[in-house]
Amino acid sequence: MLLIACAVALAFPAVAFANSSWWWTWESLLKPSDLFPIAVAVTLAIEMLAVELIARAGRPLRSFLTVAAANLFSFGAPILVFAIDEIHPLSWYLEHQPIYLVGPLYLVMTLAIEVPIMYALLYRDGDKPYNRKLLATIIGANVVTTALVAIIEQTLCFGTMHGF
Repeated sequence: MLLIACAVALAFPAVAFANSSWWWTWESLLKPSDLFPIAVAVTLAIEMLAVELIARAGRPLRSFLTVAAANLFSFGAPILVFAIDEIHPLSWYLEHQPIYLVGPLYLVMTLAIEVPIMYALLYRDGDKPYNRKLLATIIGANVVTTALVAIIEQTLCFGTMHGF
């Protein structure tokens, strides 16, 4: 049932583009930038635990550094795309760009960036059962963390359109 709820939340997101005409309301008291540090910490913990406990990587420090590096690229990629025009502080991107409103496109981007990095750095030559389990674990952990962040963000952050 939880899987169906996550699929529905990802398929029909309540997306709000935080551009110049979008204002976060004070009803929710939270904006995506307020949730960002929590999302990063929860994502790192879940993905690290999944790699170590499910895939049995057996190298906790290497696993943590790999998960952290992959997530750094994943969280930073959208900012680099929007920073081509002009550079702003991280909080500006979280408030004014639609890049951290998590949905299906964000999941695709996350998988495209994180899976190759994590798999390449944690892959073991010749150990096919481990490698298949590792790949499935990385994909599964990223789907779970992205769905979790999407549900939390769409539940706790509210905004309204102004100027139209």
